[in-house]
Amino acid sequence: MAELADTASGPVLEISGARATIRLNRPKHLNRLQAEDLAELVRLFDRIEGDPAIRVLVLTGTGRAFSAGYDLNSVAERAVSANEQQSAGSAFEVVVNRLEDL
Repeated sequence: MAELADTASGPVLEISGARATIRLNRPKHLNRLQAEDLAELVRLFDRIEGDPAIRVLVLTGTGRAFSAGYDLNSVAERAVSANEQQSAGSAFEVVVNRLEDL
């Protein structure tokens, strides 16, 4: 079985012809999303949307899971206010809506 790298990063974009693949890249944490990942996903969606040659988007995860969802521990660890928690939820909704629009 392949060993997972110790380093994790945000989403990675690969383009091959008319296919764009976004790979969530936190395999040791089942690719759970953090706030900075949401902003990066929106940036990648903008790039894909701006390239008329891209006809297909594949969204996948590195390792054994697609994604465990949003990393609620990162919100709790930062002891954020209710407004910040609502903002995180809104950011996630923006990503989902953009994905639907592509």
